[in-house]
Formats: sequence, C-alpha cells, structure tokens
Amino acid sequence: MSDMANVPLVSVVIPTCNRRALLERCLTALVHQTHDSFEVIVVDDASSDDTPAFLASFRAQHPDFALTMLRNASQSGANPSRNRGVQAARGEFVAFLDNDCMAEPEWLARLMAGFVSGRVAGVSGLVNDAPPKNVFDLAFKGTHRLHKAGPTHRLIGGNMCLRRELLLRHRLDEDRAAPLQGRDSRPDVSVSGRGDEEGIYHLLRAAGYELHYAPEAVVLHEHHLSGRAFFRQAL
Repeated sequence: MSDMANVPLVSVVIPTCNRRALLERCLTALVHQTHDSFEVIVVDDASSDDTPAFLASFRAQHPDFALTMLRNASQSGANPSRNRGVQAARGEFVAFLDNDCMAEPEWLARLMAGFVSGRVAGVSGLVNDAPPKNVFDLAFKGTHRLHKAGPTHRLIGGNMCLRRELLLRHRLDEDRAAPLQGRDSRPDVSVSGRGDEEGIYHLLRAAGYELHYAPEAVVLHEHHLSGRAFFRQAL
C-alpha cells in the first residue's frame, strides 16, 4: 500500500433508481479497487424496489467499505442525484459511476493518474459495452467511447472524475431536459437522453481548464436496450 497521507480521498457518486441487481454488481466491483482512499455515496432516486434494504445489507456485510446511502424523497433524475452526492462528498475529487457500470480493480487509480497538472479539471475513462443482445444494442455499441488518450473533446458521465471544488462552482446541469416519462407516468430510467455531462464539459472548458481521457480506467457497461428505449435515447 502507498503512503495514505499522499493519497487523495476520492468520493465515488452513484445515482440509482430501481436497479438493485445491477447496483449489487457495481458495488461488489468497487470493493476490489486498488486505490487506497475512497468513499462511495449511493443516491437512491426514490426507488420502489428493495434498493434501500439491499444497501443496508451490503454495508453490514462490508463494514470496512465506506458507504454512504442517500435517498431522494421523489424521483428527480440523474444529475440532481449526482449534485446531491457532490454536496455530501468529503473527497478532493468526485468520481461518477453509473449503476450499470462495473469498474475494473485499477479504475480509480487510473482515473487519478490522469490528473497530470492542476489545469486538468476532469478525467474520463474507457466504457466497454457488454456483448449486444439485439440489433438495438449493436447500433448503440461504442457511443460512450473516446478515442485518444490525453486532452479530449467530451466527458462520459458514467465514467469520469472531477475536482470537487470545481463541481461546487459549476454544478451539473439539472434543467437541460424534463425527465422522460414511462407509460405509467413514472420517470423512465431505462434511458437518460439528457446530455448529463455535456454542460459541465463546456463550463469547465470556458473557464480555461483541460479535460483528459485515460483509456486505462475501464468499466464494463451492462446496459441493454429495447426498441422503444433505443429510439427514445436516439431522440
């Protein structure tokens, strides 16, 4: 292990809604991170499944795993949940991971290695898609990928790390689009369709900061699309 005094605390923020099984896989992968100092903040966006009970059980089973559980009173979407996690974070850096992403053991360490200077405000990593199950998965495959290490033209919301002080000054956009509604009038969490990370990228670039891509920081994206979800995501 490295000298803990020289290892910055990273707060990993995970928004979730009605994805208990995926969330379990996501958290289990984080248990095996090689980075020495991190906490995990799960923001439950008013799930109606057994997510709260699972989180309590997971924390009891992993007493040395620094897990904080927050729950929204009503469903508000990914970015409001992420912003709430930022407010609760104790780390100098905040890493964002989607609940359907499983991080490789060196994910956090590789993201942190991308902060090569104080001018680097954020780093995104590589998102590998799970093997496609249908033509819609195949069409969407690779759309969360960047293509060249170093300075990058975008961030990937499900795999990125930013300096917390900048996130407190430049909040993630909560107003870009109204939450998508499902057939039962409840928020449709199968797609985002909101450009969750685009606003923060442009704000930080306008402020003179650099954003970088670290392809060694790898997560597996376990997200499969129905035809309806595909066309809503495309729209």
